[in-house]
Order: sequence, then C-alpha cells, then structure tokens
Amino acid sequence: IIPEAVAISDYKKYEPYLVNLHDPMLSENDYSIDYAFRAPGMLYSISFSKLNVYNTQNNMELIQSVPADIGSTGAKVKTSANGMVAIDKSSGNLEVYSDASLANSVLRQSGVQDFYFGGNRLLLRYFDEEQSITVYDIHTMQPVQVNGMEDYRHHIVCMSPDGNYILAKYDDLVLLKLEGNSLIKVNTLDGYYVDIIFNEADYDEVIFTSNDKFEIRNVHTLDLIKTIDGEFRNIDPATGNLLYSADYSNSITFIVLNKSYNQVLATIKTANLGNPY
Repeated sequence: IIPEAVAISDYKKYEPYLVNLHDPMLSENDYSIDYAFRAPGMLYSISFSKLNVYNTQNNMELIQSVPADIGSTGAKVKTSANGMVAIDKSSGNLEVYSDASLANSVLRQSGVQDFYFGGNRLLLRYFDEEQSITVYDIHTMQPVQVNGMEDYRHHIVCMSPDGNYILAKYDDLVLLKLEGNSLIKVNTLDGYYVDIIFNEADYDEVIFTSNDKFEIRNVHTLDLIKTIDGEFRNIDPATGNLLYSADYSNSITFIVLNKSYNQVLATIKTANLGNPY
C-alpha cells in the first residue's frame, strides 16, 4: 500500500505487508464489496451497510457516507458522468438514484443481469428468457426505443462510457454505433477474447483480453494499436496508466505503463498473491 502522492521512483522504500480484504476506513466487520470511479476524482465504494464517497485527489478524504442496505457480496455499483448512482443490491435487484445521497430513487428494476452508464444513456440487460434490453434516457429516466437493438439483444457484452458504441459477441465481435435512436453495424473482428474493457481514461480505445496477451484497439475502427504479452489488470481512469502482470515462474511481476504504453513506470515483484488488482 503506497501513498498516492509518492513518486514512482520511491515505491521501493515502502515495505510490503499482508492486509485482509476490507477497507480500513470502514468498521471492522463492514467489508467493501465493489467500487466505481467518476472523473475527476470521486471514488464510490459500497459495503453491506453504506455507500462511501472518497476524494482521490485529497488523500482519500471521506466526503460522503450514507446508509445502504446491500444484501449480497456480488453487489455492484456504477455511476454516471452527471453523478447518478446505480446499485445492484442482490441478485439483479437494481436501484438507480439521482445522486450519492441515495435520497431520491429514480428507477427500480428486478432481474437485471448487467447495466451500463454511457453518456446520457443507461442500458439494462435482463435475465429473462428473451434476454431483453432496455435503454433509458438518464435525464428523463424514460425508456428509449433504439432501432436495431432487438437484432443483437442476445449478444451484447458492453457499452462504451460515452454511450456511442456497443460490442456484441458472436463467433466474432461486432462493433455497433448508436446514432440517435438507431444501432448501426460498423465493423467486425475475428478471434476469441476472454473479456472486453473500454478505456475510461481514453474513450477512443478498447481493450480485448485473451489468456496470455491483450490487445489495445481503436474503438472507432477496431484497428490494432498495441499487443502486450501478459494479463491485463486495470487502467487508472485518472492518469491512463496501465497495469498488467507477467512472469509467473516464481512470483508475479506487475508492470505499470504510461498512458501511451511506450514507457515502463514501475516493475513490482510480488510473492504469495493469488489474484491481486
């Protein structure tokens, strides 16, 4: 655990130590379950009993803490660019609030498999037999008819943070663009990918992961920008620095790249860690 303001060159000055998986800023038995980041520096963290909001630009100052009745370790939290908060509290029971006070609930839905904020849209994918999709305008919280969405509802895997693109997964990947209220096929990409992650620090990029490498591609064309050998871990949504792991022979080696992926900022060797992020 390293203070946010420390230069990367000084990382080695800090001795490693083991910690358990609950947020030390919470009470002893109140575990952090999930978190979401909203630019320029707000970190939203949910536990079983509350939603906490921290200022990452001011030494993780706790700026808001409100009660939240969370019923599952699989709960999820996401936030929109305008500060709305959506929480899947348990088994697809989703509630959307106008802000982090959680005082004003603007939408309740059950049977939600996944959900995505993107621009002025909220996309919900359901567990039902039809695997139905509903898109909401977050300003009115009214459903929006999107022409062409029904053709892809069984295959949608994610939506870009700006709400302009959707990826659907068949034997290959299909890139779709939301133009007005129409969904338009833009491009396809052959190959098998384990996961797809839109870069929240650069909306022009999307990351495709496989078992032993990952690819960074242009979101508009799917043209390849860079292939990296290793396992993608995360991208800092504030700086764009990328974290990945490699070399599993004795210990896991973590590598931090700059946002252009052409400079190694840090190489960190660890031991006895199963699946850190």
